[in-house]
Amino acid sequence: VGSSRSVIRKISSEGNVKLRRDDDLEKSLRQLKSEQTEKLFPGEQITGYLQEISIDPLRLICFTAGGIAAYHKFASTIPLSWDATGGIIVNRKKRIFYYELTMSSLDKGGSSLPIAVMLSASHGTMDIIHWMNCFIEKYKQVYGYTNPFPKPPVIHSDRALVFLLAGIQVFNGDETMDRYIERCWRIIQRVATKRDLEITVVHSCLGHFMKNVKVNASKVLGKKQVSFGMWLMAL
Repeated sequence: VGSSRSVIRKISSEGNVKLRRDDDLEKSLRQLKSEQTEKLFPGEQITGYLQEISIDPLRLICFTAGGIAAYHKFASTIPLSWDATGGIIVNRKKRIFYYELTMSSLDKGGSSLPIAVMLSASHGTMDIIHWMNCFIEKYKQVYGYTNPFPKPPVIHSDRALVFLLAGIQVFNGDETMDRYIERCWRIIQRVATKRDLEITVVHSCLGHFMKNVKVNASKVLGKKQVSFGMWLMAL
């Protein structure tokens, strides 16, 4: 029961109809946002879950007062990670990605804890920065504009350039990619300054990095040389 495609499509369709508040997308989303405001964290300064709605480009920014509180308490001491996937939302007209900022589990081996989410049909660095700026603005409303926004010691991502650039700009202020690479070099050479170790390390997944190395090595090296090239890069 429920294993055939037709049944799954019917369940999905019924779920969409149940959540839809109006045939007009914007009206439906704003009504849903209003309902959430009354039900989720109604006594907090930041209410609801859906915090910002944009129709063109389509972008929904979502988080709760609980996510802000968790970030405030733990973000400066434990690693964060963010990622995006296009496999959750299927839309034949638009390429909609699900973005998620997560915090490592407080329990060893436990699941990561979502802090903030974005659904977006636009996928540039500035879209991610806008998402984070929205979160920062709400954080400031709760904890005050004079208090510094907590910066994680490390933020993990795959090798997507948009995450690397956004992480540098959001968490490290005036740092550029060139300055970041120079800082990484000082760290691995053990000549890092105090500031080098204080600001956020924007970490790129080694698995994604080595996959990219293999793809590029295969273009210029012989088949038997690719493994050697990857070994050299791993050093």
